[in-house]
Amino acid sequence: MIEFSTAGILKEGERNHLLRELRPTGAVQFVPEPDNPYDPNAVKIMYKDVKIGYVPKSRGGHKGSNQELAVKAKVGEVVRYAYTPDNGDSWNTEHKGILGSVRVAIEVEDEDVFSPSIGARYLRISSLLNYLNLGGGFDGIIKWAFDQGGTHQDYVRAISDAQTNGTAMHDAIEKFLLGEDDSGEHLPDGLGHWVDKFQPETIETEIRVRDTNINVTGQYDWLGYVDYKGVRHLAIVDWKSSKQVKPHHKIQASFYAKNASTDDKPTLAMVVAFGSKAKQGYSCSVVEADDIESNYQGVCLVKRGLDMLGVKYREDECI
Repeated sequence: MIEFSTAGILKEGERNHLLRELRPTGAVQFVPEPDNPYDPNAVKIMYKDVKIGYVPKSRGGHKGSNQELAVKAKVGEVVRYAYTPDNGDSWNTEHKGILGSVRVAIEVEDEDVFSPSIGARYLRISSLLNYLNLGGGFDGIIKWAFDQGGTHQDYVRAISDAQTNGTAMHDAIEKFLLGEDDSGEHLPDGLGHWVDKFQPETIETEIRVRDTNINVTGQYDWLGYVDYKGVRHLAIVDWKSSKQVKPHHKIQASFYAKNASTDDKPTLAMVVAFGSKAKQGYSCSVVEADDIESNYQGVCLVKRGLDMLGVKYREDECI
């Protein structure tokens, strides 16, 4: 599977007010639009005969762009969507405001893209790391859960809101770094400072990888070139909305760096937390080549250990 956010959905909503209150679920169709005045390779996304936007241009894997893969697949599926108030300063799943974000997935059969083992189920890297207790205890998350309200429903709603806001931030960063949107409406405050310091050059964004050695999968946020200690590096970058970078964030980014969909492997894995109260508006942790390898070997040992113990992974932990 590959996933991407629909491009141009807010502009389509300005033209078609039916789209503003849409609640898309299930299948969408991909239709080439060769007469598009801005992009002859444009592929529009149709939901029940309503155009909701376009397939973004960024790469979809080892072979082919998102647009090429969408044309080949012909159909996709809505993964999630979110609404935003008219002032656009927050996101929700309660249909308040207007539809502002739709995320779509495509099933990819091409072995050149993923080369999965036949019949294999892939454990999500985030689920794998949840089996570790890197913080030494769960008091922090328990306190956070109680702070959200007095019921389990309050906690679930808070989790959903955090995920929705995180998705909106990721989508805004992706569009900004691809040069598709410079409004800054949903961008984290510290992104400009990060760009000034590291001078990023985007290669691809939001790419799912599968490690066939240990049957683990994950999707990295950004791959490209950055300046670090006076040298230009190929780097994986993971965006976080948390206040600080956690140990499992760095391990996760290292897994992505080892499985990046490029001929040359990244020499840096970087995690950027935009919830930081630091003056520059972000907290950044960089993992260099030796530590990338060490972290990845640790992931392999953990996965093989869980498999040896006969752990039965839940359906929602796997793809």
